Amino acid sequence: MYLHLVNSDRRRKRNTAVRRNAKRKAKNRRRINRMHGRKLGRRL
Repeated sequence: MYLHLVNSDRRRKRNTAVRRNAKRKAKNRRRINRMHGRKLGRRL
């Protein structure tokens, strides 16, 4: 999901922030899955 940001030319600077954002987005995705009762995480 976030690989295009990690593989960009600014990889070294943004790597840790991107990874942290991916963790937070994964947590939000699980919460949304519970709310909607749908497998949204698979599509994202």
